[in-house]
Amino acid sequence: MLHDIIWLRTTKLKQDQNTEKKLGKKNFKCLKRLHPLREMKAWKLCMKTIKTKQNQTWNEIK
Repeated sequence: MLHDIIWLRTTKLKQDQNTEKKLGKKNFKCLKRLHPLREMKAWKLCMKTIKTKQNQTWNEIK
């Protein structure tokens, strides 16, 4: 049981680190702050902001 909890935590940590790399620190903080609250509106808004930022940078690259 304890092993499972530790495994879950480390897996979650790795996922978080990967997400942080993808989204950048600022967006990731936004994500982390909202995630435990499970406020879907805020969560969706946050994701939307991240997506638009990614699209903007993508358009700039093109």
